[in-house]
Amino acid sequence: MDFLERASFIVYTSPSGKVFQLRIVGDVSYKRKHNGEVKENPKSSSKNKTGKKQILDSNDTFQDKGMSGIDITLDCLFIGDNHDIEADAFIQALCEIGKSRLQLLYGGEITVNVLDFSVKNSMLEKINSTVVSVNFHQTAQTSYPKSKESAKNKIKEDAFEVDMSIAEDLDAQVQQIAQNATRAAAFQANFTKCLGAISDGLDAVNDVSIDSIMQDLANQSIIQSAFTMTRQIQIVMQKGARLAARVQNIASEIPSFGAFGVFGEMFKSFKSLTETKSSISDALRQSEIDNLILNDAMAKSALAALAETLVVNNYDTRKEATDAAQSLIAIDSDWNAYVDEQAGRIDDLKKAYIRDSNSTDLTAAAVGEILQQSYSLKIEKTIVLSEDTTILELAAEHYADEFKENPDETVAYLLKTNGFGDDEFFMLERGQSVKFYV
Repeated sequence: MDFLERASFIVYTSPSGKVFQLRIVGDVSYKRKHNGEVKENPKSSSKNKTGKKQILDSNDTFQDKGMSGIDITLDCLFIGDNHDIEADAFIQALCEIGKSRLQLLYGGEITVNVLDFSVKNSMLEKINSTVVSVNFHQTAQTSYPKSKESAKNKIKEDAFEVDMSIAEDLDAQVQQIAQNATRAAAFQANFTKCLGAISDGLDAVNDVSIDSIMQDLANQSIIQSAFTMTRQIQIVMQKGARLAARVQNIASEIPSFGAFGVFGEMFKSFKSLTETKSSISDALRQSEIDNLILNDAMAKSALAALAETLVVNNYDTRKEATDAAQSLIAIDSDWNAYVDEQAGRIDDLKKAYIRDSNSTDLTAAAVGEILQQSYSLKIEKTIVLSEDTTILELAAEHYADEFKENPDETVAYLLKTNGFGDDEFFMLERGQSVKFYV
């Protein structure tokens, strides 16, 4: 009885309007965090140009990018003779497509998405209970512009326009750089290093056509054909992103991260190529400004390729899609913050680097589309077995329609998604956790 007296109640409203008054086990708490970038601690003091010591702000080590939504995990208790029926009705509501609502013991009602949930049945014979542990993430009612063409095609068109704009802007910059032989030579040297970073990053996809294009680019001059070479690099990045996502999709249940692995290393290289040996408080030289513009153009091209690829990617679960969207935002925000920091070191207004926001707008549109897709995807459900059973029995029970149509493929899918081997094929023991996608 003490256990039940300590339970709290909250109200959950499903996307279709079904209302559940839920008994919550334990504390009802949530967490939020400031999104941002942690910087290295600057030195406590340094000498200025006059040789006098000056104190730097040692507290400026975090660039704040705003507050994230609430992440909350609730353990919902169903107890009594009908605990399984009541729990099943709640589980079906969690699988509905769309946004739902939570009314906690405190504050106003919040809009949430269900990321995943797990189910645990009591193994004590005298206690009839089910606990459904649900991970919620606070979201907002957001609408995205509609068009006659499909959203995926719209993102593809926007990505093409972003790529063209990047290539045109870089070509205009190179035309100015070409007027100074010393400046042009430095730019060509920096481009060669940047091209090497892109080639190294795409080595993971191991594609002959990509390798041949990269070899051809290595023999060209960026000073003479900046627009054409930039467009070639963008095509290479698009193909590399698609191949990375497709290979990962075959090998894993998390299809989005193949591309992130490839491009994550590439962005690290762009940063290392842009960094200067001079102090962060020193103004950028002209060659460093040129290098910043070059690497930013390549990074924005990579972001466009990544955004286009993730929108057309195939996701198995809602969590996979939301993870991909959050990762895309993170890499875009991180790079933008880095470039803004570097551009802030330009002390000559005539040389100021004014960035176009079209790349970030593309990222935002892609994230919106990925989240829209996520509402129709499966949710991961984890069940702790209350008795010994077999893979065949579980497949027939939890994937009934698929099992009737193709039992072999259904069993293979259940084995694959849980990482089970031959030992688990014949018998799964009581107390073992099994994942399903519903």
